[in-house]
Amino acid sequence: MSKNNYTSPGDLTFKEILILIPIAIIIVLLCNYNSDFILLFILLLICFGIYIISSKTKFKQLLRLLALFLLLHLIIFPVIYIALLKYDSDSFEFDKGVLNSEKNNSLVEINSKYVPIDLENNIKLIDKILLIDSSKLNLPFEILHDGNLLLVKNYIFGLQLTHGIPPQMFTTVFSIYDSTGKFISMLNENDDNNSLNFNGSIHDFINKKKNDYQTKLANCNKDIRRVIEKEDIWSYRRIISYSINIFLLEI
Repeated sequence: MSKNNYTSPGDLTFKEILILIPIAIIIVLLCNYNSDFILLFILLLICFGIYIISSKTKFKQLLRLLALFLLLHLIIFPVIYIALLKYDSDSFEFDKGVLNSEKNNSLVEINSKYVPIDLENNIKLIDKILLIDSSKLNLPFEILHDGNLLLVKNYIFGLQLTHGIPPQMFTTVFSIYDSTGKFISMLNENDDNNSLNFNGSIHDFINKKKNDYQTKLANCNKDIRRVIEKEDIWSYRRIISYSINIFLLEI
């Protein structure tokens, strides 16, 4: 009685597992940077996984064709589309309704990313604070550690440190209240352990935050102009849905 010439999909060799481990690590690392990379690598891993499993089953040729088909339609073609659209936004003609919808989605994402109204309000608030003629603003920033509060004219400043994600990250929450203790706003500084080592004065810290907010606001306006004027709205995550539709129509 002859034996089957294939094994179960779960019987991966040690070499194949070693190949999958670094790919999984790359995906985890990219989770902190770009959602497009996450999606691309997940799909690439799926294609790679189907290809590996194919050699362990009696449907070897069918699964390898499927892996190739997925690789072309979900990875290679979309990446080519994006490259062409980045070079020339008129490389492909999209329905006007689709284009307007994607443009609006892009503007909503930009607004959610930067929250420009908060940036503008904080810049205005900081400008008012920096106009205050008080030597207290020149006190070292570290005096606000350990929950100390500082009254400067019509404002009260306080500082709290909270753990972020991952745990070694800190968020320095610089809270601003009016003279009655009513909360006005907070200036968040996302940084590593160096958040605790700001060596300048309170004035320096507030001024630094103003510069940070101005830079973010400038980047926000730049991204908005890029979407409105150049229609630079396409990314892998956006184009993949249209590529999947083409893929489904061909099945």
